[in-house]
Amino acid sequence: MAKPCLDYVKTVINQLALDLKRMHDLGLPKIVVTTLQPIRCLPSVTVVSSYQSCNEYLNGLVRYHNQLLVQHVHELNAQVGKPVFFIFNLYDGFMSALKPDTVYTPVAGLTLNLDLMKDGSCRVVIFCHPCL
Repeated sequence: MAKPCLDYVKTVINQLALDLKRMHDLGLPKIVVTTLQPIRCLPSVTVVSSYQSCNEYLNGLVRYHNQLLVQHVHELNAQVGKPVFFIFNLYDGFMSALKPDTVYTPVAGLTLNLDLMKDGSCRVVIFCHPCL
């Protein structure tokens, strides 16, 4: 990945971490932050290939963003000394819906249970866990 893109992602996450800390300092007792969802196959991304291929480079940036976000949330919880900041993992939620036969380990803070109903539909049960 290009260094300017990686540097930009770091800058965004560093600012987000400062903003999360500021919200807690203002008195919010619990704060949930979402990861980015997969964007490699969004129509606005695939239009350049006439919708024939997805952009794995962008998805790599999303995964890097999410990894840094989780690290910062762990650090913030360690600084505060208790679980205050939580991750809502959109990335794995989307991926589990797009590829239901694949089991994804949540980045942190979210467990998805996909229950197959008798009619063949899925019911998503979400459990949030603090990032410690």
